[in-house]
Amino acid sequence: MEVWIFIPIFALNMIRYNILASIKRTLDYDTIGGLFGDMYLGVHELTVVEKIWAIIIEVVAVVSELIDADSDELTIQIIENDKRLDARREYAQTA
Repeated sequence: MEVWIFIPIFALNMIRYNILASIKRTLDYDTIGGLFGDMYLGVHELTVVEKIWAIIIEVVAVVSELIDADSDELTIQIIENDKRLDARREYAQTA
């Protein structure tokens, strides 16, 4: 058998390999956005929580100015005297 017969067979196999590799690459492709999508959602939620907490602190500061009290002490009193927080703490400890 002569060598020139193997050249088209080899070329067809290489073409088939390249086509299959291209299909696999496009189907299994993950972008960086897909890899870090969950992390972005967590950061976004954290940002919202931080904004809400800043608003709460600002409201406590305004109330403390109105009643001539220290805002830090008022925040501590609110946290310590909230019965809903106590119930959540007890629930968290039993879970």
